[in-house]
Amino acid sequence: MIALSGSLILLGFGITILFWVLQTIYVSLTSPLKDVPGPWISRYTNLQLKFAVTGGRRIFYIDDLHKKYGPIVRISPKEVAVADPAAFKQIHAVSSKFTKDIWYEKLTNFPRL
Repeated sequence: MIALSGSLILLGFGITILFWVLQTIYVSLTSPLKDVPGPWISRYTNLQLKFAVTGGRRIFYIDDLHKKYGPIVRISPKEVAVADPAAFKQIHAVSSKFTKDIWYEKLTNFPRL
C-alpha cells in the first residue's frame, strides 16, 4: 500500500511538472512579445534577470542586452526594456494606451478600472 501511494505521488508530481513545462512553452509561443529580440531564456523565465538584480548588476545586464540586441529588448517573459528616447516618450505619455505595471498606479490619483 505504501509503495502504491508513493508511486501515485510521483505520478502526480510528474504530471504537474509536465503541465507546467507545456504551459510555459505555449505561453512563450503565443505571447505578444514573442518577436521582441532578447536572450532565448527570457521567453521562459526571469531567473537571469533575478540573478542580475540580486547581484546588483541589473543596469549593466540590461545595458549589455541593448548593446547585443538593440534599443528594444525582452528581459523576461512579460517585461521589455526600452533604450530609445522617442519610444520611451510615447510609451510613458499620459495618453498612452500601453499597459503598465500596477506599480505605476501609485503615481496617479486614478485607480485602474
